[in-house]
Amino acid sequence: MIKPTSVYVYLLVILVCNHSSNAAQCRSACKCVDEKIAELKGNLGYVGCFTDNGNRHFDTLKLRSIDLTLKMCREQCRGYIYVGLQNGNECFCGNQLDVINYPPKLDAECNRDCFGDPNRKCGGPWRSSIYTVNI
Repeated sequence: MIKPTSVYVYLLVILVCNHSSNAAQCRSACKCVDEKIAELKGNLGYVGCFTDNGNRHFDTLKLRSIDLTLKMCREQCRGYIYVGLQNGNECFCGNQLDVINYPPKLDAECNRDCFGDPNRKCGGPWRSSIYTVNI
């Protein structure tokens, strides 16, 4: 089954290939897409560390918990595409990444441990560790 994020990436590749007369370029793009999808699965669907602010990248706060885990957040965000873990204890849900208003940051800026899983980072102050809901 192709996940929604995979569909978006494949559509982008198809668009590029339809405007390219270079078959080798298209094969390379498809390989790159397949590698990125494999990487996301290997990293439990980790997309990256992103900026947030008072207007909220993902406006649905589903959970604030003293024992927050990625699994717990994913369960709360069923039906959404993305989860945003923030400040170690907050779980947000959303369907669209807005990299213009909420640009990606270095992973080191998402440096708070999840309160319920100290082996995983759960964002930071105004930083969200974003994962796909489904992997």
